[in-house]
Amino acid sequence: MDGVKNNRHIPLGNVTGDRFWEASVKLFEKRLELVASNIANADTPNYKARDFDFKVALAQALAIPEKSLSGSPQAVSINSGFSPKLLYRMPTQSSVDGNTVDVDAEQAVFINTAIRYEFAIGQAIDTYKSLSELFKNMK
Repeated sequence: MDGVKNNRHIPLGNVTGDRFWEASVKLFEKRLELVASNIANADTPNYKARDFDFKVALAQALAIPEKSLSGSPQAVSINSGFSPKLLYRMPTQSSVDGNTVDVDAEQAVFINTAIRYEFAIGQAIDTYKSLSELFKNMK
């Protein structure tokens, strides 16, 4: 894929868990939609398979401000209306009709993304459950 790198290791920095997982879930949803669209258009002449660099998109989706004057990190928020920059996949082999979709590769990306999506949802749920318990115990 042109400009799209492997998304195995994403540094967390000082991102709080709830915002990180929320942004991850939203981006995984977007990626699943794109890959499903690629698979659906596997037989469409001149269709160009699309994706985005997850690591770059996550960094852009999370608004990580500099430390405040007091030295404590400020709140992290997800940019509203954020949409990742779409890139085109480079075809592994040329096709007569100009279509760049490799169904096997797209299915592998879809499965990988679906697994990561499920994990991110579980992490987000666990984080919010922990916060809920914390607030209940404060009463």
